[in-house]
Order: sequence, then C-alpha cells, then structure tokens
Amino acid sequence: MPRIPLTKGEHAIVDEKYHKTLTSMGAWHYWKGCGILSVTGERMPRVVARLAGIKPLSRILFRSDNKLDCRLENMLLTAEDRLWHLVKKAGLDDCWLWNGHTTADGYGRLSIYNRELSATRLVYESTYGPIEPGLDVCHTCDNPPCCNPRHLWIGTRAENNKDRADKGRSFRSRGELSENSKLTESNVIEILDSPETNQALADKYGVDHSLISRIRLGKAWKHVQRA
Repeated sequence: MPRIPLTKGEHAIVDEKYHKTLTSMGAWHYWKGCGILSVTGERMPRVVARLAGIKPLSRILFRSDNKLDCRLENMLLTAEDRLWHLVKKAGLDDCWLWNGHTTADGYGRLSIYNRELSATRLVYESTYGPIEPGLDVCHTCDNPPCCNPRHLWIGTRAENNKDRADKGRSFRSRGELSENSKLTESNVIEILDSPETNQALADKYGVDHSLISRIRLGKAWKHVQRA
C-alpha cells in the first residue's frame, strides 16, 4: 500500500489510485495524529474524500485509531457507516447499546451535517425504511441507549405516552434514584466545588461534558445544593 512521507518520520497510508494526486499537491506534515497539506492546511482524510467524490460529514470517523490510515476502507464517510460504528451489537435479542453522544436521559444522538438526530430513529430507518411524519420510535425494552432494531417499534405520541404510563414510567425518579444515572449526589457536590474544567470532570465521572455544564449552570440536578 502506498505511503506518503510526513515529518517526524510518520507516513500516511493512502489508496493506490489517489497516491499520485496527493503527492503532486506538495508537502504534507504531521499534526495531532493527522496528515495536513502544508500549503492549504487541509486534512488528508477530507482531501481523499473529495477526490473520491464523497461529501464528508461534519466529522470523519475511522474504523481504526490510526488517523494516518487514509484509505477509504478505513474512513467512515457515510451517515450509515458512522451510525452502526457507534452501536455495540450483542446477542440477537439483547440490548445493543449506543456508544456515542447521549442526552441526559440516555438517548443516543448523532450529528450529521451539524444537525443532531436521534440514533434510534436513524437505526429504525436504516433497518426498516422511512418513518411517517408524526410518529415516534419507542422501546419494548425501556432502555434509552438501546439501538437493537428488534427492540424498536413505531407509534403515535399518544401511544408512546400510554405505553410509558402502563409501565409506570410517567414520572421518572430524579437524581441518583434514576436507573440511568451515572452520578450520585455526592458526585454532583464535588462537581459544583471543583475548579477542574467541564471536560476533565466529564472524563473523571464517565459522562458527557454537556451534563457537567448543565449541573454547574443549575439546569440539571437542581435539587442538590452545596452544604
């Protein structure tokens, strides 16, 4: 497989058909794990996608952790590729958990062309086809991050609300009493008192940085107060 030399002894791996064109564009250098065109600052994965006639999404994901492997087979350039890459498949009837961004309630979200969309809705459409306007995607397993198509069904908002009420979920427990909560009240107090950044705290507690921000702004875990 052709390799394009970069600085620091690194080499980018590219498809044979794009090697000549990429090398003719000028020098490339290595920056934050990625190949950058020295003249324009354009990232190699985006250049390869453009040469292949593919409009990349707002962010390019990779099948491996090597951002210098810029072969098309390693880059997730379509919405469907990115969607299923973030679904952790298990047994046929088990819950398939979402490994990407989630809401505070645990529902998966995927950003496509700077629009944040429901992961379960995208999974359902990818499996069964388009959803008629006004209909919701509901869970038979009552597990928000689950993306197993076998656990998803389509219903009206009224049917969804009735299903939630029939299962005793109309009023969700708040705080650490919620079955989806990753934090405890003591964790929240530590977050409110901590001088660390939102991202540092998100990494520490295994949650999204947006939840840390909402806690500090008083929009989440409102019932927890400093001593």
